[in-house]
Amino acid sequence: MRRRGRFVLGCAVITVLFGVALPRLTADHDPRAFHPQGSPLVALTRHAEKVFGADDQTALVAVLDPGLFTRDGIGRLDKLTRALDGLDGVERVLSLINLPDISGDSDTLDVTPRLTEVLTGGDDAALAAARRDLLADELVGGVLLSRDGDATLIQIEVLEAWSAPKKRAELHDRIEALLAASAAPGVEFLLGGFPMVRVEYSRELLGETGRLLGLTALGLVILVGVMLRSVRGALITVGVVLVANVWTHGAMALAGEPLTILSMLTPIIVLIVGVADAVHVLLAFRREPGTREERAIRAAESIGPAGFLTSVTTAVGFLTLLTADDVRMLRVFGVTTAVGVLAAWLVTMLLVPPLLASRRVGFDRDRRGDVKAPEAPDTRLGARIVARPVRALVLASIVIAAASFLASRISTDAKILDGLRNNHPIMRTYHALEERFGGSLPLQVVYDAPSGDGVADPALLAHIAKTAEWLRAQPGVGQVRSPDALAGRLHTALSGEAGLPATADALSELYLTASFGDRDPFEGLVNTTDGVARIQTLLYERGSTETLALTDRLQAFLDANPLPGATIGLAGTAYIAPRAWARLLDDMVWSSVWAVLLITALFAVLFRSVTLALLTIPPNLVPLVFVLAAMAALGIPVKGNNAVVFSIAYGVAVDDTIYFLAHLRHLWKGGVPWKDAVVRAHAEMTKPLVTTTVVLGLGFSVFLLSTFEFSVTLGLQMLVCVVAGAIAELWLMPALLALWAPRREGRATTSARRSTHG
Repeated sequence: MRRRGRFVLGCAVITVLFGVALPRLTADHDPRAFHPQGSPLVALTRHAEKVFGADDQTALVAVLDPGLFTRDGIGRLDKLTRALDGLDGVERVLSLINLPDISGDSDTLDVTPRLTEVLTGGDDAALAAARRDLLADELVGGVLLSRDGDATLIQIEVLEAWSAPKKRAELHDRIEALLAASAAPGVEFLLGGFPMVRVEYSRELLGETGRLLGLTALGLVILVGVMLRSVRGALITVGVVLVANVWTHGAMALAGEPLTILSMLTPIIVLIVGVADAVHVLLAFRREPGTREERAIRAAESIGPAGFLTSVTTAVGFLTLLTADDVRMLRVFGVTTAVGVLAAWLVTMLLVPPLLASRRVGFDRDRRGDVKAPEAPDTRLGARIVARPVRALVLASIVIAAASFLASRISTDAKILDGLRNNHPIMRTYHALEERFGGSLPLQVVYDAPSGDGVADPALLAHIAKTAEWLRAQPGVGQVRSPDALAGRLHTALSGEAGLPATADALSELYLTASFGDRDPFEGLVNTTDGVARIQTLLYERGSTETLALTDRLQAFLDANPLPGATIGLAGTAYIAPRAWARLLDDMVWSSVWAVLLITALFAVLFRSVTLALLTIPPNLVPLVFVLAAMAALGIPVKGNNAVVFSIAYGVAVDDTIYFLAHLRHLWKGGVPWKDAVVRAHAEMTKPLVTTTVVLGLGFSVFLLSTFEFSVTLGLQMLVCVVAGAIAELWLMPALLALWAPRREGRATTSARRSTHG
């Protein structure tokens, strides 16, 4: 304490060093980061990406124009297509303007832009005829042209070299500028596709993190200031924990680790949990007698060890996310938040006691010199519970049973592509694209052709045609792109015969002829070099349960219709995501189990009692039951990205238990009989527990203002968790300890007296 100036100066220097790195902190959103990196589940998708290229490099521009098939509408589309095709970072552009029209005879194949004649002087009748032909074409209607004919899609393939976040953002802004320059009355442009949505998500992540952190800090300053009746005390607690956030996120910036949809929550969680712990130090400072320096020392000595233990248990809850099956996003979130919580404790113990001891800070100015011991707290509630523990447990069991029944009705169905609220501009664009252009979730049926004729095997093409026909008949299936439809059209153009080529030679010749054009029409569907073909389809977003059922039916169809020598498998987000969510949910369950086991073991070691450690489990599991009950009541399903709370909530819930047992242990070692010690510890902990519960509750309720559904759900979950945890701590913990006491009373009291009398 005598060197407090050095501690403060050292922390200031470290904070400046990390603060300089903060502007380098970026954000990125990749939904695939929820998928296990080494899982066989994604192996076929990676294989398809290697052969055909990544589907997530396609940006989309939807043109909503009631006058699309007029001279002005086609002219606008032509001008926009050319401008987009000339942008740096764009590999190629496909729209109605350059959509290939296939014609020819047995000797030549002519592939020219489909609307060439219309662009070079077609009249209104020609435009109307072109519109009818395009809508009737299964390769165009509902794919590049909406079923009502009033909207069209421009597909922009982005160069792989422009997949980096900064390059992607640069291209996004240039496309938006082009769309703004192309504005016309009654015409609307929607910018979508994975690379563009990723840019908008990333920007939303950074903005959201700043907004929520600012609101949380302001709310906590006001709340702590009112509860402590000291603005200085509030500024000390919030300011010190913000320093820990600078350390944590400065380190992330130096490591080049971006914020994600999960780690954006880290600074707010660290702030909330850290302030709650710092409040304990301030309350201890106020109730200790002596001079300012003596009170600061005693507060640090009494709260420091318990605060360290609460930080460790909270960190353990987050670190159990490392048990998730190689999901990098979860691992980074778990590690950074654990480090942030521990950093908050360290900074609190380094800065708060010296600041409290300093008269310059002026906290608690009304208490100068010696401070009398505070009046004894009210012990009536604790005494009643300890006197009738069975009654208290029976009443609690009835409430818990009702909550458990409600929790059992919770569902696990979830939207695969959610995250933002439905009224957010990004989500409105996503839903509009899905509605007008046939689905949004990519699904692939990938064929590794048998040896011999390879992809030129007519039997393989016939199987693809049969599978594509089955898919088109299924509810929930939107666009279906398959090489059989294109092969039939090309075969007719070349030979004049309807149907598919009947021989391998004819099919090989067809693929070879098609490859001579400026754009191979089979690109993305057939790769003759690797002997791989695929069907591409988009499913409508109807929830993971229905999507999983559809892909299971498709797999059953493929199993019932084998193709000798060929390997057929499913790939794409629509196949991976529901299974990844289910697997991730299992991982989160086991992470929760590990959190309980590790924290219980930690209790057993520190308090030297397995029984006492086991008694801490029920009060801290109760909050999780009530979280599930609240989710069931509000119709919120459990899914991979909100199940993370069950790993971390237990670590947060046990904080109150630690402070309770720390007080109890101190009293018991001082010779106070067990039940009396339980009553007094309960009374002494009530005010700090209520105070920190209010702090935590208000802090987590800020998440309810988020634009991200995940953040809103987490805020609700943690709000229920801390409130239910406080009630369980005040009601269940003393009742359980009272029941346990008779078997240990004699030995415990004797031991305590011996230690007291030497």
